[in-house]
Amino acid sequence: MKNKDLNPKQFSTIEEAEKWANERRLEQYRINTGSIFDSLTGTDQQWKRYNRDFLKVQFQEALEIILYSKNIITAKYDGKNDDYLENYRLWRYPRDLQWSNELNRFPFPDYFLKEDMDSDYQSIVNYAEPCIIEKGESYFDLFFALQFSLEDIIQGDRMNADEFLSYHLEHTFENNLSAFKDFIDNLCIKYEEFLKPKYKQLAQKFFQKIEDSNQQKAQDSGENFEKLTWCGSPSQFSYLFLELAQKGLINFPLTNGETSFNKYGKICWNIFTFECGTTMENIQKEMNPKKNTLRETMRSKFTIPDINDINPKKGKVKS
Repeated sequence: MKNKDLNPKQFSTIEEAEKWANERRLEQYRINTGSIFDSLTGTDQQWKRYNRDFLKVQFQEALEIILYSKNIITAKYDGKNDDYLENYRLWRYPRDLQWSNELNRFPFPDYFLKEDMDSDYQSIVNYAEPCIIEKGESYFDLFFALQFSLEDIIQGDRMNADEFLSYHLEHTFENNLSAFKDFIDNLCIKYEEFLKPKYKQLAQKFFQKIEDSNQQKAQDSGENFEKLTWCGSPSQFSYLFLELAQKGLINFPLTNGETSFNKYGKICWNIFTFECGTTMENIQKEMNPKKNTLRETMRSKFTIPDINDINPKKGKVKS
């Protein structure tokens, strides 16, 4: 969206202006390494909530790599500032490095010096420089976890943590709830030390609210959301439904004219709950004949007749 001054004359309706203002407010939830650094090093000293070695090694390294890769510079040689840059190199940076070793200080300076191939002077790069990173870029999971852990749970009348998750469900994961839930689950394991049970519980409550909302919408629209419960294993379930389709009793769903095991697994997932606990992705994997893990000795116990044997007049259904 193009930037506009928030002037009602530039919007056709008040609702349009309010929508624009809300979208601008939600932009704060984009993963911004500079904002994360500012939040950690602010006057409330949030950095003390985190392991010092983690900040000094993993966090600092990730920041430098990201800022290097995006060629972000705070100050570089311009033909006139050689004394300024030399002052940093010879005096200020060694001093700040020494100070950062004190346990009551943040464990590294708020900037670093970068070699400049075009001059004899090192450039200065401030860690607080705005730097947006997107899903798929290096260290996205690390910075996502940090920003999530720095979100206020409640701010005024808003649930900040919920808004943060809602923003990324829509904008980063394109409303793929299953993929986003897996991402957050893995994040809470990988960065358990600072996400801790509190943020895992916040995420669980968020996903439960989404699922409850989806179920309520289905009920309000007249859909019957009650599911059947499968009491066996995922591999048994998938093998049985593969057999039913291969014997012509169910039509395989198609994608672009080709049999789609993933689509078949998703349809089954939406009809059944699984007493043993599993994921849609696992059902989709097991639904592929080449990936099903049911042992041969167990497969022989499933005997499904071909449709032609029990309904000769119908003929075999094309798969």
